[in-house]
Amino acid sequence: MFVAHVSFVVDGDCARFEQWFGPLAARTRRVDGCELYELLRDPFDPHRAVIVEAWTSVAARNAYLVMPHHVEMVADGTRNHGLRDFRTMAWNSAGEMTVSERARSEAVGTDRGEMRRLVLDRLARPEVDP
Repeated sequence: MFVAHVSFVVDGDCARFEQWFGPLAARTRRVDGCELYELLRDPFDPHRAVIVEAWTSVAARNAYLVMPHHVEMVADGTRNHGLRDFRTMAWNSAGEMTVSERARSEAVGTDRGEMRRLVLDRLARPEVDP
């Protein structure tokens, strides 16, 4: 499993960037070996963004890096959308991926002992104003 966290700044028009990037990200999600590819925006600074990627292998990610839509991202990102200040953190052998899901935030599994107890204690108290 290969995992990458790529942070950057969008100095250009953020809406225009998202219109351009969305279809490219959708194409990436369909690439063989892509388990996860998400663009996340910082709610406190709309110009900061992160791409989180997970691939079945380093080889799968390397094959993606030379695909035309990724080359477009790299070649046109700064030139057309003001992308800058990239920082990539990567885990070349992240180990086996596990996935867990829950419908609600407070539905903490019994395998989370102390966390579950604290959540249940808080839920037993009157609702807290935000």
